[in-house]
Order: sequence, then structure tokens, then C-alpha cells
Amino acid sequence: MKKLLLFILSLSAYSIANAGFNILNTPEVISVGRCHMGYCSWSKSISTKIISETSKNVLLEATLLGGTSDFDPEDSRGGDQDIRWDKKPHKLIINCSYTKPSVGSGSQITILDFSSADGMPAVYDSDISVYFKYCHSYTDNGDAPKEFGYIN
Repeated sequence: MKKLLLFILSLSAYSIANAGFNILNTPEVISVGRCHMGYCSWSKSISTKIISETSKNVLLEATLLGGTSDFDPEDSRGGDQDIRWDKKPHKLIINCSYTKPSVGSGSQITILDFSSADGMPAVYDSDISVYFKYCHSYTDNGDAPKEFGYIN
């Protein structure tokens, strides 16, 4: 975790955009991560701690509870019924940055590249959802990268 934190801090030193984030600090916000192959992933915010803040980025430690639900694409409810929540919360390190956005856990870090108008592969949907939830208080999985100025 310490190595991950140092790596993200080094990334933030290269940020050149102004900060302008609406950091989520409300507990119990539930959002969907990704629905695929019969399951949806979910997250519920527990707490948010600002580790460091500059005019270019905000580094967060987010504590959240993960969950899953069954998903049937034919069901209009979208998989949000009967969420099975994990027993213990986990922590993520999130670098809110317009130039080096990232989400990390343990020794794994995902650099989010929003530069393509085609978007990122669906496998990153959960990381993208968490990033916009915590950095922009945004839980609608619409066209967030464009809406928040990551792409023109």
C-alpha cells in the first residue's frame, strides 16, 4: 500500500490542469460498477479522506463496501435488487486528476485514460464508476469523461 501511495504521489507531481473536483464525502452512496455475464458489481461509500490536495489534483483514501447482484439484461430493474454486500469494507487510493486519473488497491493501480472518444474497455467500468463517484460526486454512468472535460 505504501508503494502504491508513493507511486500515485509521483504521478500527481506531473499534473498540469487545475483541480476542480467535487469530492464525495457522503456515506452510504450506492453505485453500480459493471454488469456482465449475469452479475453486477456494486459499491457503497463508507468514508472519504483527503490525503493531499494541490491546485492540480486531489489524492483520496476511500473506504467502501463492495457487493454483487444477479443481472438479467431482460429485467428492466437493471440488477439493483438483492445486492449481496461483502462482510468487510476495503480501501482504495484515488488520484483525482485531469491528466493522470487513477484508482488503486493494494499493489494494483489502474491508470484511467479518457483521451479516446471511443472510451475505455468495459473491463474498467468499475474503476471508472468509482473514480467519477469520488472525484466528481457523480453516479450516473453516462458520458462522464466528456461531461467533466476529460475529452473534447
